[in-house]
Amino acid sequence: MRIATGPITNLEFAQVIRSINPRGGWGQRIAVALSGGSDSICLLFLLGRMLESAQAKEIFAPNSVPECLALTVDHGLQAASAATAAKTREHAVSQGVPHRLLSIPWGVSFFPPRPVPGEAFEELARKARNRLLLSAMVAEGANVIMFGHHADDQVETAVMRLSRGSGFLGLAGMRKLRRWGMGDRDSPAPELGWAGATGMGKWIARPLLDIPKSRILATCEEHGLNYVDDVTNFQPALTIRNAIRHVLSKSSSLTSDESRGNPVPAMVLNAVRLAKIALPESSSSDRDLLRRWVQSNRCLVEEMDARVTAFLQDNIRPAPPSTILLWVSNVPPEDIQTAVVLRILRFVSPNPWGSPSAEGGRRRQSLARIASYLWAAKNSLSLATSPAPHSFTAGSQVLWTSVVLLPDRTIHHRDHPILPHGKLAWIATRQPPTRKRAPSATPSLGSLSLSIVVDITHVFAEARGTEVLFDCRFILRFRPPFPAVLTFPSRSSDLQVLIVPHGRYFLPQILLRGAEEPDTVLWELREDYVDPLGSLVATGATGWLEVRQARILDAL
Repeated sequence: MRIATGPITNLEFAQVIRSINPRGGWGQRIAVALSGGSDSICLLFLLGRMLESAQAKEIFAPNSVPECLALTVDHGLQAASAATAAKTREHAVSQGVPHRLLSIPWGVSFFPPRPVPGEAFEELARKARNRLLLSAMVAEGANVIMFGHHADDQVETAVMRLSRGSGFLGLAGMRKLRRWGMGDRDSPAPELGWAGATGMGKWIARPLLDIPKSRILATCEEHGLNYVDDVTNFQPALTIRNAIRHVLSKSSSLTSDESRGNPVPAMVLNAVRLAKIALPESSSSDRDLLRRWVQSNRCLVEEMDARVTAFLQDNIRPAPPSTILLWVSNVPPEDIQTAVVLRILRFVSPNPWGSPSAEGGRRRQSLARIASYLWAAKNSLSLATSPAPHSFTAGSQVLWTSVVLLPDRTIHHRDHPILPHGKLAWIATRQPPTRKRAPSATPSLGSLSLSIVVDITHVFAEARGTEVLFDCRFILRFRPPFPAVLTFPSRSSDLQVLIVPHGRYFLPQILLRGAEEPDTVLWELREDYVDPLGSLVATGATGWLEVRQARILDAL
C-alpha cells in the first residue's frame, strides 16, 4: 500500500468531499471551525480552493455551489485568546472567506460561570464552543460544519478508547460524516449541550481523517499559510490526549521497557500490538502502522454499516410509528447481530438520539443478551419452548415484545392465541414510563415529561409556526392557519394546548383544555398509521400541524 506524501492536492481533496453525502444537502454555506491552528487553517484553504475549482460544479449542482464560512470561538480562558482569535479572523478575511467571531458568554443564561484557574475546563469549554457553533450554523444556513481532525488525531482517539475498554466500533475512531445529534440531557450542564430536533438536521464532517499531520504541515508550507500553535496541545500533564500525543511523537517505535510502570506508553504499546495482529504484513513504523490500523477498522465498520442496513431493509415489516417490527425467520450473521440491535435501540428509544443512554449504554454484554433473545426461537411459533422471555427490557427504555405477524400484516400480541399460519416477530417499542410527571411548560430538553404545554401565544406570534420535540421521538410543527377554536379571542386567554401520550405506543395526542370544560382532542397519531422508515408521519386535517419522526434508522 503506497502512502501519499507531500502537500494535499485539490483533486485529492475534491475526491474526499465527493464521498461525503449529508442527507438534506450541504445548505447555502459550509462552515469551517477555524481555531487558527495548522489543521483548521489548512482545511479552510483546501475547501476554499476546491469550491472555486471546476470540481465543485461536478460535486454540487452548477448553480448550487455553497459558500465557505469560517467560525471562530474565543473561549476567553487564556490571556492570548482574544489576540489569537483576531489573527485568525484576519487570515480568513485575507482568503476572501466570510468570518464570524463567537465569544462564549460565561455566566449568562445557561452558560456556566467562567472556570477558575486549576479547574478542569476542557469538556465544559468544548460544550460551550459547540453550542455557539450550532447556533451560528442555524443563523447562517449551514447544514454542515467541518473540523480539521486528521489521521494522527484518529490514532489518539483509538488509543484512548482502547484504554477505556472500547470494542471494535470504538477502535475505528471518528467518522468522516456524522449527524450532530440531540445531545445528552443526563450529562453535566445538559442545557449547554442540548441540540434537540435542530441537531438531527445538522452534520459534522471531517475530510482530513485519512491524512497525517505531516501532509497538513507540508500544505501550509507550500502555500505560505500562517497558523498559530496552541502550546496547551503539547503539555502532557494537561489531558490524557496530550499525554498520548507526547508518547507518539517521542519516537517511531515503542518498546515494552518504555511502557513499564507508565500507563500512557502501555496504552500505546497495546494498540501497536493489536495493529500488528490485524496488519501482520506491515513493515511501517509504529506510527504509520497505527494510522493504517485505525483506517482499516473504519473501513470494516463502514462495511458492517452497509450489511446492517441491508439486513434491516429485508427483515423489518410495517409497524406503528416509532416502533420496529423485526421478522426473526432470518438470522443475521453473528458478527453484525449486536450492530442490528444497536441500530434498533437508537431508533426506538425515547432517550436523546446519539447519546449513550439511547444505545444501551453501549455495553456489549447487554447488546449481546438482546441479540440472543431475539433469535433464540427462530422459525418457531412455540414460544413456550424458547429460552427467550415473551417480553423484556435491557436498556435504552425500549420494550421488546414477542408477537405473531399474520399474512395480512396484522400484529397479534400475547393477549391473542398464536395462529399456525403466522410468523414469529419481535416488536421494539417505547417502554412504559416508570413514573408520572407534571406537564412540562419548558420542553427545551426534549420533554423530560411525557406531557407538554404548548405556548399558543408564541405559536400565533411566529408566522412560520413553531416546532416542539415530543419524547425525543416526534417533531410537531404548528403553523398557520390554526383551527378556529384556538384563535377565538374571548377564549384564548383561558385555553391550554397539551401534547400528551396515548395508546399502547405512547403516540402524541393534542388536547385543548379549558378552565371549566372537558378536554377536546384536536388531533392524535393513530396506531394504524404505518411508516417505520419515512420522515413525514401525518398532518393535521387543515394543514395547521405537521408531525414527523425525529429519529432515523441509518448508521449516521
